[in-house]
Amino acid sequence: MLTVLTGRQMQDADRQMTEKMGIPSELLMERAALAVTEELKKHYPSARKIGVFSGLGNNGADGIAAARILALEGFDCRVYIYGNIEEKKGTGLVYLQYQMAKNVGVTFVEEMAGLSACDVVLDAVFGTGLSRPVEGDLVNAFHAFQDLKLPIIAVDIPSGVSSSDGRVLGTGIRADLTVTFAYLKAGLLLFPGKDYCGEVVLRDVGIRRPIEEDRKAGRKVLEDSDLDEFKPRRFAGSNKGSYGHVLVIAGSYCMAGAACFSAKAALLSGAGLVKVLTDERNREIIQSQVPEALLSVYGTRLNKQEIERNLSWADVVLIGPGLGQNSLSRQIFRLVMEEIQTPMVMDADALNLLSEDVSLLQRPHLDLVITPHIAEMARLKKVSPSYVSEHMISLAEEFANDYQVTVVLKNAASVTAVPFSNTYINRTGNNGMSTGGSGDVLAGLISGLMAQHLPSEKAAPLAVYLHGKAGDLAREKFGVYAMGPVEILGEIHEVLT
Repeated sequence: MLTVLTGRQMQDADRQMTEKMGIPSELLMERAALAVTEELKKHYPSARKIGVFSGLGNNGADGIAAARILALEGFDCRVYIYGNIEEKKGTGLVYLQYQMAKNVGVTFVEEMAGLSACDVVLDAVFGTGLSRPVEGDLVNAFHAFQDLKLPIIAVDIPSGVSSSDGRVLGTGIRADLTVTFAYLKAGLLLFPGKDYCGEVVLRDVGIRRPIEEDRKAGRKVLEDSDLDEFKPRRFAGSNKGSYGHVLVIAGSYCMAGAACFSAKAALLSGAGLVKVLTDERNREIIQSQVPEALLSVYGTRLNKQEIERNLSWADVVLIGPGLGQNSLSRQIFRLVMEEIQTPMVMDADALNLLSEDVSLLQRPHLDLVITPHIAEMARLKKVSPSYVSEHMISLAEEFANDYQVTVVLKNAASVTAVPFSNTYINRTGNNGMSTGGSGDVLAGLISGLMAQHLPSEKAAPLAVYLHGKAGDLAREKFGVYAMGPVEILGEIHEVLT
């Protein structure tokens, strides 16, 4: 599991290394510059002319140091510095690197055009500390740099991208490769910032936070190596009752597909039994498409006893996929909220109905997961979708803490916030998953994992990770245009092996 830091946290970690551990900043900077040069030679082995677009801060110093190292190896290195470094208006480290680079023959050019003959260029203008918009003449400089039409390697983070949340502050530089140091930063993982990074390579440069700091709750990224710890346990001598009962309340008339996808995903996750509670007109579709599932149906009126009987059968309830927002759906939702005594997952229309009265979450409840996409979270929080997109981590964490629910905020890079615990930023998945039914599969996976006695704090981030991995396998086989929920379902057995 990887730790994700904000720019401020990264600066604190850097400061602790120098002030408490006594490791000079120059040594850490040298290791960062070496990491950049190694990745440059690895990714662009034929490049001999290297350019650097530098600022006057420590990010610029990293870039100039890389140019010095490469020049000593025989590369033709040229640097364009935005700002007057001779007036020593930058950091002490950037001026030191400037002097050393001049001494070994690095060429410093006065115009951006001086980089045009290069094979590869480094973006070293701003690092993780940027907190204000890029404005004025610097915008033109960014455009001129991009107009060179050369491969770009960003040093630590593309200039103009907020390290905290991935927002582009005014304008940003789009890189083909980003070499980041010590820890991942949230801005590299969330859109639109992620779209500016190209391939991201994480390099160890000798910066370590105290072990107890990394063990505390914070922002994390799951990896394949975490799966054994997170996956529910299977054991010899078990039976179908050992792995839980999932009740899927889903699928209004003409929306049976949502119920099918959710039920299939719950079964494929390893749940022992799955029952679908749905509109009676969906009977034939459910029985033909998901014959493994049990079935319970309702008519045009609320049957309180039938719903209560099904709730008492369930170990986990999933409510919402294709449920609709009509009067009967609203009655069912209200009754479930009043009677539920098991863990629950809320998706789709359940969230739309919840947005009418979010205070329902303030009632006592057991393990509860909500899975809103951007527009659904906007309705829950009474804010604009654009605001949600720009504040995914903070909004997910705030909602999780306020209502004691695990929040899976779905987007191109989904965020899972566990109340007063870890927040997970997901790196799996692709744009071929931007299709109807994909979210139903995810909701089914979460509920199926929870039925196997996995708490939501593990089931939710694990399901998001596996869902994305299944999507990535589907993309490899079918491409992003032709894949859909059926193809994602078809790969779940692979990612759970």
